[in-house]
Amino acid sequence: MKRPRIGIRKKRKKTNIIMVLLFLFILPVMALIIGSKITEWWVIPTINTDDILGLRDETIFEEDGKAAGGAQEEINGAEHTTGGKGTDGETANLNSISIYMIQVASVSDNKNTESLIEELSSCNLPHFVYKSGDTYKIYTFVSTNRGDIEDKIDRVREIYKDAYIGQMHIPQKQVQYLCEENKGTKEFIEDMNSLLELLKQSSDNLYSLDGEETKLNEYKGILEKHQKLLGQMLERVDRTNLPKDFTNVDDIKNMIEYQTKNITESLKIIEKKQEPYKLQGYLSDNLFSAIEVIKK
Repeated sequence: MKRPRIGIRKKRKKTNIIMVLLFLFILPVMALIIGSKITEWWVIPTINTDDILGLRDETIFEEDGKAAGGAQEEINGAEHTTGGKGTDGETANLNSISIYMIQVASVSDNKNTESLIEELSSCNLPHFVYKSGDTYKIYTFVSTNRGDIEDKIDRVREIYKDAYIGQMHIPQKQVQYLCEENKGTKEFIEDMNSLLELLKQSSDNLYSLDGEETKLNEYKGILEKHQKLLGQMLERVDRTNLPKDFTNVDDIKNMIEYQTKNITESLKIIEKKQEPYKLQGYLSDNLFSAIEVIKK
């Protein structure tokens, strides 16, 4: 009888050791692996302070103001003086522009953006997705006026508690060109400055709407001016030999194409009086597409 009991005891001892190993080591490791996969698949919105648009943050603040309203990012540089004659020809000034945005998430897989976009739309929040390197940044409100964004941040944080305000500043840029070789450059830069001004007007008007039909009609008028200017720019860019160090003509044409489509869709929304929050999404796209051209 003793031998069988000894054998049973040994088996129980082995079983207890296995159970201890299981609970102390194997299950925690499995839990960590499963947890990381769930985070990867379902996307927890995170703050990412990498440089917006892949540009180097040359001067001011990354974490400044986090307690008061979130981290900020700024792309900055020295302001240039007014235009005039340069040593190699003429100089035209391309105006500066600043934009402010609320970032709600930064993810590495484009598939993960779909659920976030649906969630933002279900809350009547505009969305804009920007690919920076291997990262997809999801923004909601974008404006040329920081005050507009500060007014929206509390509303966004009710849903995304880690949402924060980012800032981008593109300084005034001097474009040098040769009078004979680069004919039409001065006029095109003037068109670009008019475009930036219309984008600022769109932003100011759109964030002051509050459902007022009069303001909506004003916004429609700004969009129609914007649309006409884009047509003028498309004709001009084909007739202008822009300086090689200014920007790529194909990029300009892509910007014009994107903005033209966005304006068409915005005018449809105004006409049908449906989902006005989407107007801000199209404005965001227009602002970023302009910056993509002038930042180079």
